[in-house]
Amino acid sequence: MNINSLIQFNEPKTLTFNNPFDTKEKPLTLQVYMQGSRVERQAFREMSSRIFALMQDESNLEELNGQKNLKVYLLEDVGVEFLSKLVVDWDGMMDGSKKVPFSREVLVQVLNNFHPLANAIEAFYKDVEGNFQTKQKKI
Repeated sequence: MNINSLIQFNEPKTLTFNNPFDTKEKPLTLQVYMQGSRVERQAFREMSSRIFALMQDESNLEELNGQKNLKVYLLEDVGVEFLSKLVVDWDGMMDGSKKVPFSREVLVQVLNNFHPLANAIEAFYKDVEGNFQTKQKKI
């Protein structure tokens, strides 16, 4: 086993995303930390703590099939917050003809309003082979 491959496992990988609704757009590339990386584990712990805290307030819960669960919109917010912590940069995000610099705030806005990108990030960060080498693929 090569120590360099283990160290590189904790580096972000490149996700190339093509807008399924506009094939003429330039692809968006994002730098994403993978499942099992230090960043992902920390983000997961923070997400778990946030969910636990939200569940302590009865007003955040709804009953479904006889069980109290966190309201769906709160769970979605926590999920977007989690995904946003995995992305550290992007290239190709545009506002008209102007490049949009990466910021977590803008990313959260985009993920809340454009679910195909959130779904692509989620699928990508989980796509890790058992030998700790990530797959490069276009989504």
